[in-house]
Amino acid sequence: MQWIVNTCLRREGGYDALIYQLERQNTPYTLVRKPPMAPYLCAMHDDLDEDGHNKPIMLDHINGPVFVTGTTSMQAVSEAHGWNPGYLTAPSQQEGIEHWGDHMLNREARWGRIDEIVAPDHAFFVRPDLDLKAFSGTVFEPSNPSAETFEEFRTRIMNIKGWTNCPPDTLVMIAPIQEIWSEYRCYVIDGEVKTASRYKTGNRVAYSDEVGDMFIRYANERVAEWNPRPAFVMDIAHTPNGPKIIETNAISSSGFYAIDMNIFVGEMNALCEKIAG
Repeated sequence: MQWIVNTCLRREGGYDALIYQLERQNTPYTLVRKPPMAPYLCAMHDDLDEDGHNKPIMLDHINGPVFVTGTTSMQAVSEAHGWNPGYLTAPSQQEGIEHWGDHMLNREARWGRIDEIVAPDHAFFVRPDLDLKAFSGTVFEPSNPSAETFEEFRTRIMNIKGWTNCPPDTLVMIAPIQEIWSEYRCYVIDGEVKTASRYKTGNRVAYSDEVGDMFIRYANERVAEWNPRPAFVMDIAHTPNGPKIIETNAISSSGFYAIDMNIFVGEMNALCEKIAG
């Protein structure tokens, strides 16, 4: 069993706890650097070619199960190496609504290409359909004359000089604004919530490992109805209408918040060994 850890995670509050648990549980890991937008890895030290660019490295010597954690762009790296299970993805918003229906917070959403979709004339929420971090979910308020408009936003993100993660055919979701009291992240591993964290109260970031049984039970009930991946992250909102699923995210590239890192590492090790047989 081997973990590939993108050192961009050093920006995450749980990075030190992750490394501590990998070492405490005698789990081999490799720290890697991932150049922005590049589908390859670089050595931790500077190994430059004649043009002064970092030389790509391949980690073909790894045998057995491999779990990848870092950014969404680590998916291409994982696939290039043929790691198993490697980078674990998440289903799209449309898939979630198809299977969980009214349990999805944005069940009244509509979809379209970012270069074609028409924005409503009232406040709305927009996000990419897939969990590929093309851009972060954003609220737009047409009644606010000082705020960036949706037209200005999509023109800006589709015209970044050089490389962009949001080409014109990117499928996006537009949905009505919802009232949310608090938000929770559930780490679903092998068909069950193994650890969870609160990450927001109202509009305020509020990390805590105190997650009510109601939200754990609700997430497990939804997973019993449809379990889309061997492991994934489910974000739950506490709303005036009870718990609702905000979205699912790839467990390989989701924020840790205040989850129990001991449980996370142990459960992922067990799952990866199981998948690899």
